[in-house]
Amino acid sequence: MRRMVSAWIALVAILAITGTASAASWTGEITGGASLPSGDFGNTSKGDANAGWSIGGAADYHWRTDVAFGLDGSYGQNKNGAQGTVFDLGGGDSQTIDKASYTTWSAGGHAKYFFPTASTMPVKWYGLVGAGVYGFNPDVETTTVVGGVSSTSSYKPTDKRGGMRLGLGGEWWSNPKVGITGGVDYNIAFLSKSQSPYSSLSYLGGHVGVTFQIPSASDHP
Repeated sequence: MRRMVSAWIALVAILAITGTASAASWTGEITGGASLPSGDFGNTSKGDANAGWSIGGAADYHWRTDVAFGLDGSYGQNKNGAQGTVFDLGGGDSQTIDKASYTTWSAGGHAKYFFPTASTMPVKWYGLVGAGVYGFNPDVETTTVVGGVSSTSSYKPTDKRGGMRLGLGGEWWSNPKVGITGGVDYNIAFLSKSQSPYSSLSYLGGHVGVTFQIPSASDHP
């Protein structure tokens, strides 16, 4: 899986570098949105992650009017359902989960296909397939009271693995330079059971943001 992801990112980078030589069209985007955990990630008896927020960005090289290749990244956070739970250890002792959340991030490459539409249509719809590296980093802080003495501890492991993304979206250009973008996607990361209790973690994402033309050297006299 890691080799496949590396090969995919390398292919996108090569196509992008090739594209700059011909002064092709480049666009960028900055987005924000929400993520909805699914599968083991959202299962209350496993990952128990709740809906969270995310921000992201991307740059796309438009190889043809209907095909684009790009690089992307995202960062977000999801709370764990156990946050605020108090465990009675007996004899007046207790343990409280003060904080329980996941920091999630991704970095990778993608390809977009813009569906044929009439030239008068204000929105350009596309399908997306991508691959990259995903990180799911738990952040847990607890307070334990034993014999009237309080102590705190934290747990912040890291796990980064290859994953894939499938999505649908649209772009509405208010003028030739700036527009609005939005879409939904499904993300799945394949983890190592030697470092994580799960073989994979997945979530659904939704985002809106701004898309814009990136000036090239040919745009300047």
